[in-house]
Amino acid sequence: MRIVLPYLFTLLCSLSLQAQMTDHDEIREVVQDYIEGTSFTKPELLESSFDEHISMYFSKRGENWMPTRETYIGFFRDKEVGTPTGRQGNIRLIEVAGDVATAKAEILIPAKQFLFIDYFLLKKIDDRWRIVSKTASSGPTHQHGGRVLMVVSNADRYGDTDITNGNHFGEIASAYRTFVDAGYTVDFTSPEGGQVPVTYLSSIDTTSAPHLRDAEFWYRLGHTYPAADVSAGDYAAIYFPGGGAAMFGIADNKDVQRLIRSIYEAEGAVAAVCHGTAGITNTTLSDGQPLLKGHELTGFPDFRERQDAEYYKTFPFSIDARIAKQGGTLRAEREVNTGFYVVDGQLITGMDHSATVAVAREVVKFLQHEKEEQ
Repeated sequence: MRIVLPYLFTLLCSLSLQAQMTDHDEIREVVQDYIEGTSFTKPELLESSFDEHISMYFSKRGENWMPTRETYIGFFRDKEVGTPTGRQGNIRLIEVAGDVATAKAEILIPAKQFLFIDYFLLKKIDDRWRIVSKTASSGPTHQHGGRVLMVVSNADRYGDTDITNGNHFGEIASAYRTFVDAGYTVDFTSPEGGQVPVTYLSSIDTTSAPHLRDAEFWYRLGHTYPAADVSAGDYAAIYFPGGGAAMFGIADNKDVQRLIRSIYEAEGAVAAVCHGTAGITNTTLSDGQPLLKGHELTGFPDFRERQDAEYYKTFPFSIDARIAKQGGTLRAEREVNTGFYVVDGQLITGMDHSATVAVAREVVKFLQHEKEEQ
């Protein structure tokens, strides 16, 4: 069975997020201060994020351990401020209920392949959010510290029409699952940041369906990073899923182009599936040459589009024409759902949704090879 996210549900979620945006942003900043403070030896950030009466509950050598605020912060006073501790942190979930909130973060130590899952209870006191309680679980992990950036679109309409638009859920979730299973952390970015629309939700696709009920996954799609705020140096690969939304707002966005250029020139992988290929069709490298010049790639070709349909008439450009203009060569199968994809050096592209997992696996293979070569 295939279902599409109802527009009314999307609208209600959007309004709810907007209503909580101020508190959410403040909470995110507090938790991010904790992450930065513990990752780069900045005890002053812990002092500002922890309430003076914070309670902490941990396990240490099989025993319950409840350090005081000063004892915990004291662990980060021994080294020079700004010294990296080897920790990588990511906020996984924030839920707000009035003046109380919960947050979840993962803290990875790549060198030891060890992972902490931190849980926070926050309270708004005197108009300021503070962490009032913290606990954590820990253990070995297959995560190794590599990161993949996924670029999605904010477009919820085809151009100026009322035709609903969105990012292809399967091409997002199936690639996400493949990257995560290979030990990579996946972050989402969009031109504007915040919530992005999704379509083509499927309950029968075994790779993507589990994410229909994954609160952390939906949280990430509801709070994507603005492209302008993303540092390309944090990522080994960049991936563009499709859906009609991929045709709008991405390819010509200067910050997205910066991310593509920087990751490609750092010998990272640039990947796309279906209409996601549109996102990489207008990037110029530092030497002035088009990214696609002399390369073969694939994407959803014009001859497979319903060119008499209203949605197609809103497309700002043709993927075929853009690739040709850049000096690239578009390859495509006559039929869809064949799993067709093309690997040309650092460029890894799939023709339609059926190639999503294969493209993600090729990205992983490429990155592993690059790591072995170093």
